[in-house]
Amino acid sequence: MSIGRLGGLLLLTGLLSLAGCARLPAFLKAPAPMETTPSVPGPKRPETPPPPLPSPSAGIKALLSYAGAAAALSENRQKAVCEQAKARYAQRPDDYARITLATLATVVPQCLSVEQREDLLQVLAAKRDTPYRGLALILRQVAQREQSDAQALAAAHQEIDTLQAKLKALTRIETQLNQVKDRELQNLN
Repeated sequence: MSIGRLGGLLLLTGLLSLAGCARLPAFLKAPAPMETTPSVPGPKRPETPPPPLPSPSAGIKALLSYAGAAAALSENRQKAVCEQAKARYAQRPDDYARITLATLATVVPQCLSVEQREDLLQVLAAKRDTPYRGLALILRQVAQREQSDAQALAAAHQEIDTLQAKLKALTRIETQLNQVKDRELQNLN
């Protein structure tokens, strides 16, 4: 789990608790204890369709609960939920469709790129009369943090690669010096 995704999930949890949700989303509950007896796998059940998107009248609390539930789904179902939100946005690109897609993209990173999510949130954050402005500003900060975390991670990987190359070069030099030392010792004997 990436640092940015973890931050997004923690932010979503905080928002859910602020919104007065009585229970934690499934993805934050402790995993069930492992069974001690091996279970025999049964026939694979067909994938059920994703749950329907909450309606705009359900409010932000329902949207956040939906996003929390979407984070706990399997990867295939997450993809289906994301496609459902994208289809709704393509069909009716209103503020609610934007915030729904951006919220899902926060908990399901493969849904949209950070830049696409930033574009959606920028439109909402610029509007002063939308009820989703506050959530859009928070999600925008999460997206910016994820982007800066990704850049810092890329810089760290580049630094690691540079240090590994230097270490290899120093190892080669040490090997060559040891060979020269061994030859000189053989010549002295």
